[in-house]
Amino acid sequence: MRNASKPLTAKVVEYRNEKGPMRNDYTLLPYPYVSINDNTSELRKLKYASSNSKPFEINDEITVFWFSGTLYYWGSFDRGIYKYLPGQIKF
Repeated sequence: MRNASKPLTAKVVEYRNEKGPMRNDYTLLPYPYVSINDNTSELRKLKYASSNSKPFEINDEITVFWFSGTLYYWGSFDRGIYKYLPGQIKF
């Protein structure tokens, strides 16, 4: 997904508790809202939430990318065993 996308710099502005992606689960997850450095002051929801933790501090500069109209964190796919493998390996 991110190989065909351009990395952007964003600033974490706030967290909002929203319902998770599960259909019958009413747990609220903290989703970060970011401001992209593209001369707009609009806050955008970052598709990156984990259970009851806030992985970024407010005012952190992070790298994000757009895919199919959704904003993702650039490092979200560097998890588990995949963060130890070179990016050229395709499964």
